[in-house]
Amino acid sequence: MDEFIELFIFDNDLRYFENGDFYRLTTRGWHKIKFTKYTQNNETTQYFKCILVDKDGVQHLVRRHRMVFYAFNQDWDIYDRGLLIDHINHTFAGDGIENLRQVTIQQNSFNKKNVKGYYREGNKYNAIITVNGKKIHLGRFKLKDNARNAYLKAKAIHHLI
Repeated sequence: MDEFIELFIFDNDLRYFENGDFYRLTTRGWHKIKFTKYTQNNETTQYFKCILVDKDGVQHLVRRHRMVFYAFNQDWDIYDRGLLIDHINHTFAGDGIENLRQVTIQQNSFNKKNVKGYYREGNKYNAIITVNGKKIHLGRFKLKDNARNAYLKAKAIHHLI
C-alpha cells in the first residue's frame, strides 16, 4: 500500500492513506472504514461519518473531515466539539487536507448563505452586520438593494477568515 499516517481516535488504531482511505485495526487485521453520508440539522449540509467504538463499547460518531484534519494535526484536540473544521471551498465532499482549516464558531458563521443583512422598518430598510457578537448599524435606506449592498460591503471587511 501507499504511505500512511498512523493515528489513534477513541481507542482505535487507524491509518490514513494518501488516497484518502482510512483503515482500522481489528482482531482480524486492517480493514477499510466505510463512511456514510448524512445531513445535519435538516439542512443541505452533508458530511461523511463513521462510528468508532471505544474500549468500553461506547459508540462515537466521527466526521471524516475531522479525522483527516487530525491525521495532519495530531496536536489538535479532535475530542473538543467546540473546535470546528471548515471546508474552505464549501464542498463537503472535498475532505482533502488542502480544503480544511480550523475556525472559530463566529468564523464558521461567516459561511452562512441567504443572510440578507437588513430588515424593513416602516418604509425604509436598516442594514446591520454582527461583528464579535455586537450588531453594527450600517444605515437606513429607501431601497432594499442599497441596504443589501451596504451589508455585503461590510461583510467583505469584517467577515474574513
